[in-house]
Amino acid sequence: MKSMVCLFFLIFFVQTMSAKCTKSFSLVQNNAEVYDKKTGLIWSRCTHGMSWKNGVGCVGEIELLTLKEARKIEQTNKKWRLPSIDELASLVDVACKDYPIDSTVFPDIDSDEGESTYWSRTTYLSNEETKEMPSLFYTMDFMQARVDAHTQGIAYKIRWVRNKK
Repeated sequence: MKSMVCLFFLIFFVQTMSAKCTKSFSLVQNNAEVYDKKTGLIWSRCTHGMSWKNGVGCVGEIELLTLKEARKIEQTNKKWRLPSIDELASLVDVACKDYPIDSTVFPDIDSDEGESTYWSRTTYLSNEETKEMPSLFYTMDFMQARVDAHTQGIAYKIRWVRNKK
């Protein structure tokens, strides 16, 4: 019985370590954008503050934003919008080897725990429901593939999205 458990663990471990991401992405707009064939969404390949440079990858400095700051940018930039938590979750693929997001498609994911948290537009708890608490909004940590909720005053990363035209 012990040898069967060890064999199962070994097979599972080897399969997990050799797993490849299964998402179906196409690179568009000179490789700066990613089209997700499954959802029909187009994603900015680099986190807000960075831009794509062919042959180099994401360049520049990531700019952390509060949700209020991100919404202000969203209002002036009609090309991109903040994603919902479901849209962010659609990028997670547990079959990916190193990260739960395809790091060849989105190469700027930070490997430090807690440093890969991205805002969504989705409300978790509105202060209209509970006046004693501030509103909370969903976030996605792409290093841990974990959904959480935070107050909108905290600065996190933004991955912009838009619908295919």
